[in-house]
Amino acid sequence: MLLSNIQSILRGDVKPLQNQFEFKSGDVFAGNISKIYPNQTAVVKVGNQNILAKLEAPIINGGKYWFQASTKEGEIHLKILSPLSMENQTQDSILKQLSLPNSKIFKELTVFLAKEQIPLPKESILKAGQWIEHQNNTKEGFEALKYMVEKDFPFSESIYKSLKEVLSPKAPIQTLLQNLESQLIAEPKTKTVQALLSTLESIQLKDLDANNKESVPQILLSLLKKTTSKMGLFYEADILANIEDNKSLENSMKPLLVKYLQETGHTLETKELAEQIINKMNGQQLLSHSNTPYQHIVYQLPLQLFGFQTELTMQWSGKRKEDGKIDPDYCHVLFYLELEHLKETIVDMKVQNRIISIKIINNNEQLQNMAKLILPKLKQGLKDLNYTLSAIQFEHSSNNEVQKSLSNSVINQYSGVDIRI
Repeated sequence: MLLSNIQSILRGDVKPLQNQFEFKSGDVFAGNISKIYPNQTAVVKVGNQNILAKLEAPIINGGKYWFQASTKEGEIHLKILSPLSMENQTQDSILKQLSLPNSKIFKELTVFLAKEQIPLPKESILKAGQWIEHQNNTKEGFEALKYMVEKDFPFSESIYKSLKEVLSPKAPIQTLLQNLESQLIAEPKTKTVQALLSTLESIQLKDLDANNKESVPQILLSLLKKTTSKMGLFYEADILANIEDNKSLENSMKPLLVKYLQETGHTLETKELAEQIINKMNGQQLLSHSNTPYQHIVYQLPLQLFGFQTELTMQWSGKRKEDGKIDPDYCHVLFYLELEHLKETIVDMKVQNRIISIKIINNNEQLQNMAKLILPKLKQGLKDLNYTLSAIQFEHSSNNEVQKSLSNSVINQYSGVDIRI
């Protein structure tokens, strides 16, 4: 249940692309004629964008066509490849004109590109079809492709795989790490394998100790920091920031996995699992990418809470300050985790001018009564940090409003962030 909710959160509501595309020579796309002008000029609508272009063949006002773009003397020229139709005959015609394989996957891909009105050059369509052909679920592949185009990421297979892994996760991160540990134990103990096993063990052993005299929040914060460091989730950023403890960075999970993949003599099954974990971590970085004043950070961590192994998914959204960090006075934080006794638990926290409102989503009927015992301590703790707790709500996961909350995603650039910021 938790994994399916995380999938819906990471995928979000897949909507028509909103970007204003810059068409390049060779781009192939589907669009419709919204207005015709003299001299073979017309307004062509592609998604939410209207472009003025010269057409190289007669067209019908309101007609829908497959186009191929070119630029001449700064003007966009459109070659009509075929009238737009979802019939097999049209797909056959388009694939033949572009010299692309006439296979089921490529037919489905042209239908998808037409429906979503995504412009791609022939070479990229060929690459995308080949990537998706090797996947079991074409829908997931199309979704990753769409997100990659929407965010204007480099058109590479590694980015495609990373997005697919994080948008449609097959297993929690702690399961992948446990499987990796089991497979590494059976391998010859090379230096890299030993380092990986040591790092995996340190991650698995980190736990909340009920006898620790520190407060649970303090222990949890320390635990999250150490696990994040050991996983190497922000390895590249730490390298760029010239973190002094380079030895600690090199012994974190991510660079060790990269090193493992570069070596020979390891089993194919274990290498595939290592690549899957790297793709998951890279995918989280891609989801956190932003070229706007608003930043979204999403990551998943394995976590032990008093001996119970679980996974914590966190999403931070907010306006960036001048130093690039999220402004703690105005932000939105979401936590998703499975607890041993409370089961699926989601905490939705919004901060406006250091005033906090919290929504806790859980199906335990006694949770609200149990929470009353610690609410005064929570309020005081926040007050000590110069925050004010204004409201706290408890809801069940079947509530319609909760489902609406779950549909808000890091994929939708401004979702989860109060526009009044």
